[in-house]
Amino acid sequence: MPILLTAFIRCALVLTVLPLITVSAWAQRDEPAEPPRKLPAELQARVDSTIDLAVESLLVRQSLDGSWSQQAESYRAGMTGLALYALLKSGLSREHPSVARGFAFLERQKTLKTYSRSTVLLALATRGAKKDKKRMQELVDELVDSQNVAGWGYPGGGADLSNTQFAATALRMAAANGLSVPSKVWTRLIESTLRCLEPKSNAALSGPSKQGFLYRPGHEYSTGSMTAAGVAILSICAENVRIVKPDHQRGIHRGLAWLAETFSVEHNPAPVKENGSNGVQYYYLYGIERVGSLRGIEKLGSFPWYRLGAEKLVSSQKDGGGWGSQSDTAFGLLFLARATGSVGPASGAGMTRSRWTFGGEDPKEDVSIRASGRLALTLWVSSFGDKVKAKYADEEDGLVPVQRVEYWLVVPGAENELLEANDIEDAAEGLRKRFAIQSDLTGPRTCKVFARVFVEGRKDPLQSKPLQVRIGMRERDSWPEYSTDHKRNLLADAEHEVTCSSERETPRELALNVTDGLIGVGWKPTADDTSPWIQIEPTRPISANTILLSHAGLGGVLLARYKIVINDKPKDALSGTMLADVREKTVITLPKAMRIRTLKIHFLDPIPHNCTGLGEIELQKRR
Repeated sequence: MPILLTAFIRCALVLTVLPLITVSAWAQRDEPAEPPRKLPAELQARVDSTIDLAVESLLVRQSLDGSWSQQAESYRAGMTGLALYALLKSGLSREHPSVARGFAFLERQKTLKTYSRSTVLLALATRGAKKDKKRMQELVDELVDSQNVAGWGYPGGGADLSNTQFAATALRMAAANGLSVPSKVWTRLIESTLRCLEPKSNAALSGPSKQGFLYRPGHEYSTGSMTAAGVAILSICAENVRIVKPDHQRGIHRGLAWLAETFSVEHNPAPVKENGSNGVQYYYLYGIERVGSLRGIEKLGSFPWYRLGAEKLVSSQKDGGGWGSQSDTAFGLLFLARATGSVGPASGAGMTRSRWTFGGEDPKEDVSIRASGRLALTLWVSSFGDKVKAKYADEEDGLVPVQRVEYWLVVPGAENELLEANDIEDAAEGLRKRFAIQSDLTGPRTCKVFARVFVEGRKDPLQSKPLQVRIGMRERDSWPEYSTDHKRNLLADAEHEVTCSSERETPRELALNVTDGLIGVGWKPTADDTSPWIQIEPTRPISANTILLSHAGLGGVLLARYKIVINDKPKDALSGTMLADVREKTVITLPKAMRIRTLKIHFLDPIPHNCTGLGEIELQKRR
């Protein structure tokens, strides 16, 4: 099962039991909503930093066409909508260049599947631009029209709680933004969702008050993600109907009790399975956030769900700032941002302070260093250890007599690189400035740095432990133009045939991907193809003077040397090397405008298994 789809298929939200009432949903709780509790200051600082690094991780993984490419071959706009929703909910400005490019990509995409319609609707509603109202209503209408008596499917096939919860969440936000959602949507949803309650005879937990939810009626077992989905859907329905009936109440109550009984931040609970887990951990955590936010509760049973989930996400964040796939990173961000807690547009104010800080102080270490900054990394000595101060510090002023400070970059498998050195004339002045330097390291990258401190009276320098830092990605001048290149691509609307010497079997690696308008999805020849080539043959000749080539994906070995043969004329072949930068297109200017009948590209180097592949071939006629 595809990764994003698998992740999508297991998320959820939760709600508390409601008495039979006829007032608004915000009053339909067992007790008044609890205000979000403040985290301990140290944990909050780590959460803030975690959010910033995860935001950066998503920005780094954006393709040149403005999209996020996970499952793009199946859902096209789905992951892009989810990424934009997560970024805006995490505080990124609506005016940020990456956000603008992402929405430019969405504007030209058709949304044919429930997940894509839902995530795009969530992103548009969060942006809150007046110009989006028409598109949002169209998406609402498409979702309403594709709802069947059991909820939502892909839309092909039977309905399931995963598709249904995304549709319900998106429609909830659309309704809160003033769009028209028919009341029948909610009444039909209640009945279909209740049919997904686990039969009591199969219940994993004993007792009449606990029932999980199944992926769809008849499914083998209940999971945390689907139980959260069922409770969330019923909670959203409770916000939009006048009367909450007893069976509606019981479904919410029993699902909540099931979630409290099985709560975990380590895995997606599936009690009847041998290992007790059903994977898709981050999808499940986002479901728990929706539960807590919808119900205004800070605990599931005895568990402070947000604090425990935040601690887990902070501790499990990977070096690159994410939690695995693009969707996992989006789900982690949506949890930390308590995304479901507000249904109005994002403020658009953006992040107001830099939280890119690394390191701390350890009195047991001879030297501790810290760093800060997203693009320009500042390094400084934060403290000296107790033993160093006791041995070397001046008795009168307490200063360690520092003579020189060097900052080094750890280079795995090679000699370390000296970044900068400070010779200290006045120890007191140096200490006041923390012996700071600003490095010219460029990102995006994760690396380690350390300091060597030369002290008067000591032969060998003191040395800090290596400090891992993350350096952010700078915007490129070319990127705004890339987001509109599709308008200039003469292949976009031209009938043509694509052939190749070989191609791999997965949908993301086929030859036809080089003209599909998705740079993050491309062609890869097989690893045993010693003379790889790919050819485009338009049905009618195309007059062009510029060829653009893009790498596919962000990881792996890049394609390099090429030879381009136009109209079967090898003697006029153009040779060159693709840019060794996955974030730039290789632009090849022809000697003159040509009527192209065939375009054949030969790659001249062996193609390793882990090559990124060729993302897109574009033809333009530039002035």
